[in-house]
Amino acid sequence: GLQHARTAEDGFERSQPLYSEASRMINALLEINPADTEARAALALVQIRQAAMLNAFGRPEDSLRAARLSEESYQQVLRESPGHLTAINGLGIVQGMISNALGAMGRLSESLAAARQSELNYESYVRLNPAGGDGWSNVAAARERTSTRLRSLGRMSEGREKLQSILEIERSIKMSSSLANRFARASAFAAFMAADEGQTEEAKVL
Repeated sequence: GLQHARTAEDGFERSQPLYSEASRMINALLEINPADTEARAALALVQIRQAAMLNAFGRPEDSLRAARLSEESYQQVLRESPGHLTAINGLGIVQGMISNALGAMGRLSESLAAARQSELNYESYVRLNPAGGDGWSNVAAARERTSTRLRSLGRMSEGREKLQSILEIERSIKMSSSLANRFARASAFAAFMAADEGQTEEAKVL
């Protein structure tokens, strides 16, 4: 318990200088060649990992700052290289993290906007790379996050519709096990929401 927490905290403290050093080294490369999109994408990845670590240790404001830096790095990659798949997918990841941080800070409308941006970037990724790994699972996860944000704002009907949109994915693709699990959860929760709203016939269909 307490010993584990101290060990984790020590790991967190040790990681921060490493992230800073990695960023410094990549920025040195970018000073030599500002158009090096792969180096800039690597910088964005370092910033994502730092944001994730800060979020895990309950520091949403610091996590948000690191995530915003990553977002800008990926956007700059896309300005140099439109259609860069790593950057598009990375934006989906980092905007989801921004949504989480904003949600933890109680900035719910901004959190919803970021969740929607994450969703749009994952959808762009699967359009460009339909066979790419967990692309559709990421879309489903992003839609689930958007549904959560809508419901946190009291927009229950829109939240349920967003959950139902996850079910549409199942009708068009062969599901991985991770996506099948997410589909089952979305289906169950959408049915629960429909029943809770008195839409019993719709709940039976779901």
